[in-house]
Amino acid sequence: MNYYDVLGLEPTCSPKDIQSAYRTKAKQHHPDSGGDVDTFHAVAEAYEVLKDPHKRAAFDHRNSRRQNIKINTSDVYDDMFTVFGSAGFHPSKRDYQRVKSNKNLGITVECTLEEILSEQQKTVSIRHTDGSRHLVNLKIPCGVNNGTKIKYSELGDHIHKNLSPGDLTVTINMLDHEVFTRDNDNLKMHLTIGAWDAIIGTVVQIHTIENKTLNLNIPAGTQYGATLKIPNHGMYNKSNTRGDLLVQVLVKVPENLTEQQLNICKKLRDDK
Repeated sequence: MNYYDVLGLEPTCSPKDIQSAYRTKAKQHHPDSGGDVDTFHAVAEAYEVLKDPHKRAAFDHRNSRRQNIKINTSDVYDDMFTVFGSAGFHPSKRDYQRVKSNKNLGITVECTLEEILSEQQKTVSIRHTDGSRHLVNLKIPCGVNNGTKIKYSELGDHIHKNLSPGDLTVTINMLDHEVFTRDNDNLKMHLTIGAWDAIIGTVVQIHTIENKTLNLNIPAGTQYGATLKIPNHGMYNKSNTRGDLLVQVLVKVPENLTEQQLNICKKLRDDK
């Protein structure tokens, strides 16, 4: 399997390209939207390899050496989830007798700020220690923090049918937002206004994380770097209360003023 082809990418693509392509393909082939389960698994597998610099480098090396050879998926995916140390090794009956439980598994799930405004359900592809895959539905709590580890009992490995399934530990990776940054339950953003608006005061429109439009009053004499608070428009927490939206004001000084305008500014300065 050529993972670049699965995601519709070239080998020279950037990490951002990989993330963007994965999100598009995963949404396109998601089983809940009528997509093909096998394709969804393939997209998940491709992303797991290509997003990791070390796995990607190993794949690129193998791929360059075997361009004319059909690659076996088990060769490509010889990673930490291989239970017996070799994708081609078949355990003996004695080895099976030593197994007392199915393995616990760990994965990383990416979330956006918008997604965790409420409890989120995600369908993800889980890889077993024998290389097979299955889909699981995960409930991601509202307002979960970056790096949080969530344990889901009996959603891990279950290749040994006579034993209880292992557990699944999910690590939450919050994706960066283009506008907002998170500070506990608060959200922060920057707002650039003109110097005259900072001096005289004005009202500007702000778009929240939920894309609601609010009017924000900029008081006369607002200083560069001042923070204005919009209550209850931050992130939800476990208590179902919300933080605030903190707007840091940046003031842009006008450029290319005419001589007449500069003289007016000088007069205002001197009169002060």
